[in-house]
Amino acid sequence: MLPLRVLVLLLLLLAFLDPRWPLEGRVVYLLDFSPSAREAVFALASRLPKDGIYVAFAERAATLPSPTARRLDLGEGTDLQEAYKEALRHRPSRAVLVSDGLLEPIPPLFPLDALYVPPRPYVAVRLVPPAYPLYGETVGVGVVLEAPVPAEARVRVEGPGGVLERALRVEGRKALVYTFPLTEKAAVRAVAEGPWGRSGAEVEVAPADRAKAVVLGDPAATRYLEAQGFQVEEGFTLPLEADLVVVGTGVLDLPEGAPEALKAFLRRGGGLLFTATPKGLFFGGWDRALPEELPLKPLGREGAALVLVLDVSGSMEGEKLALAVSAALALARTATPEDYLGVVVFASGHRVLFPRGP
Repeated sequence: MLPLRVLVLLLLLLAFLDPRWPLEGRVVYLLDFSPSAREAVFALASRLPKDGIYVAFAERAATLPSPTARRLDLGEGTDLQEAYKEALRHRPSRAVLVSDGLLEPIPPLFPLDALYVPPRPYVAVRLVPPAYPLYGETVGVGVVLEAPVPAEARVRVEGPGGVLERALRVEGRKALVYTFPLTEKAAVRAVAEGPWGRSGAEVEVAPADRAKAVVLGDPAATRYLEAQGFQVEEGFTLPLEADLVVVGTGVLDLPEGAPEALKAFLRRGGGLLFTATPKGLFFGGWDRALPEELPLKPLGREGAALVLVLDVSGSMEGEKLALAVSAALALARTATPEDYLGVVVFASGHRVLFPRGP
């Protein structure tokens, strides 16, 4: 009785594990239904054995009820991996690939024979949209034409940029670019026609969400960013929600809570752009306000180091030079004993007025 119990337990275990070993004599035929092969495969189908299992494939794969059944809804590409996955469901002892061979070879998971059919002329069309289209810019949609054997084609592309027409000979792969200014969501359609038939593709291109910038104390930066397509908000509000923060003011002039909000903004991966002012980029300013997030201090020094370069040419005489000196003095007054400062003046030549030092 013990051996019988062991056998029953073993059978139950095997049933639970659901082993998928091949079934002896089971043959699965993989029929290539991609555009370049399907007509030749259709013509051959009636001569294939009736007792086999048939899997049709292009971009996708499906089991057929008979070798003469047709499927035109499997896509325009060719993915042999999908065919293998569908074939494995039938546990084949071997498979036969019926194809024109114009596909990416993949090592089979079972014994595999091949039956070659000649490819027919065909031109496939694929549209490649721009990776990151921005509002207001001129974008390009790639029109990719692929032919397994040389073929003549008339190509027509329609969209916001008008109509683009070309008559050309496609050997392998050929690409065109269809360009247009992107001001709203747009559809681009492409059709290729020839003695071999007709193929087409369509794609929608929508502007990426406009990036948002918060600008503090720099009206010129505001105008520039708006011209680049940014949605700009001037001033400071909490919570700080933006893709970019532009700071044109000293740290001591920021509203309450701003330094802490900027630290959190940087930790979240936000972008911060400084447009320096005499009050606050270095001395007594940002290097002390955000020391962890912005390591502006020179390596190996406790303080910050800055070299001022002043234009003292003839065109600066009078008020211009007075203002420059006044701004330089305002910056120097924010320094602490551990900081370093140097001054260089220039006109037709240059002179180190004050070598860098405490």
